[in-house]
Formats: sequence, structure tokens, C-alpha cells
Amino acid sequence: MQPEQKPVSASALEREYIVLDGDLNPLGTLYGGRFVAIVDALAARVAREHTGYECVTASMDSIHFLRPIFRDQTLIIKIAINRVWESSMEIGIKVLLKEGCTPQHVASAYMTFVALNAEGKKVTVPQIIPETHEEKRRNREAQKRRQARLRQRLQHKKRSS
Repeated sequence: MQPEQKPVSASALEREYIVLDGDLNPLGTLYGGRFVAIVDALAARVAREHTGYECVTASMDSIHFLRPIFRDQTLIIKIAINRVWESSMEIGIKVLLKEGCTPQHVASAYMTFVALNAEGKKVTVPQIIPETHEEKRRNREAQKRRQARLRQRLQHKKRSS
């Protein structure tokens, strides 16, 4: 039996978020920890939508803030699965500032989620079908990032033992 496959678009998410006072650090810009909480919750929703299971954050490789984000600015948060392996998936996050005619790219992140059943055991999840040129590019690049994550994880394990 062929494993289930779903197009990337079936679980991709786009949300607007208005930055409020409670989201700010003492310098008046978006607090990095608040950013992580927002995108982690949205990425988990994408993972759950794709898999039908609860999914936990396994890693966040990188967050890149390209410019400060201030109070009352509206963000467009785009989240999609880049690639699926056995029970894990890489999710890409792109954040745009809704300002003027052309939204400006202000932040990016990559997160890895693992799907778990009700007993907390890893489960095999549906593969994705990348359809657009951009989805295919992200799918290829995700494999390279995964190899780097696995090497880094092995190094951390060696240091901690």
C-alpha cells in the first residue's frame, strides 16, 4: 500500500498578527521569545493539520530577524511544511511586514516537529507533494539542513556523555 501523500498547500497557513504592547521588549521592538512562541504555536498547528496527530517541537535551527519589528505593525506569517521524513517534518516560517504596496521580508525560521500518537510514540506521517517551483526548492534544501541538524545533534550527544 502506497503511503498517504498530501500537497504542501493542504496544510500551509498564512496569518496576520498585529504587534501589541505585550509583545515588546524594553527597547520597543518585538521580543524574540514572543516571536518564538507565536511561530511555534502556528507551526504546530500546520504539523497537526498535516499529520492528524499531536506534534512536538524537536528543534529550531535558526531565526533570522532582518529588521526590527515595532508596536502596531502588522505581520504576515507564512508557514508551510518543507519536507517530511518518517515521523518528523521541517516547517519553514517566513514573516513579512505589511507596509505599503509590497510586504517586506522581516524574519525567517526553520523548525522540526515530530508526530506522536496518544501513547507518546512516534508515528509515520504522510509525505508531502511539492507542486510549485518554490516548494520543490524548499524540499531539496530541507534535506541539506536536516543533515546539518543530525550532525550537530550527534556532536551535542557526544559532549553530554
